[in-house]
Amino acid sequence: MKPKSPKAFVFYIIATTVLFLFLSTVRDLIIKNKAYFLTEVNPIFQIVYAENSGAAFSMFENFAKYFGYIGIIAVVVFMLCYVYKKILFENKIMIITSVLFTAGVLGNTVERLTLGYVIDYIKLSFINFPVFNLFDVMITISIILYILYVLFGEEFFKRIRKKI
Repeated sequence: MKPKSPKAFVFYIIATTVLFLFLSTVRDLIIKNKAYFLTEVNPIFQIVYAENSGAAFSMFENFAKYFGYIGIIAVVVFMLCYVYKKILFENKIMIITSVLFTAGVLGNTVERLTLGYVIDYIKLSFINFPVFNLFDVMITISIILYILYVLFGEEFFKRIRKKI
């Protein structure tokens, strides 16, 4: 079976891999080098170290392996199939959304499977909010983009692009 848009699928695979590796490297630089100096006087966020053995916001603790298997099988494989069969290269928003989502899920899933937990390291200083990581940020951004796309269509993003 041929992909709907081979160009879109190849871009998706390469961009997801690059983003996953980049975010993994950033995490390692922040945590292993203890880059806490970034937040000494920062009123917005702090760099901390937290091990999350649960799902979102530490729910379902100690079920990390199960979430890891579900994540890699259900979500990543679904996204691969979805992009392979449905996404055209011309639909940039859906490609970007898919890349952000898959890289985020893949990052958290790899950590769950290899470590048994997800490393969270960003703590907002101005609000009481759970510690999170950049993979979580990518998932959240992708979901917001997808909701905007479903509600307002591609024209919404074209209008924004024209204003920028």
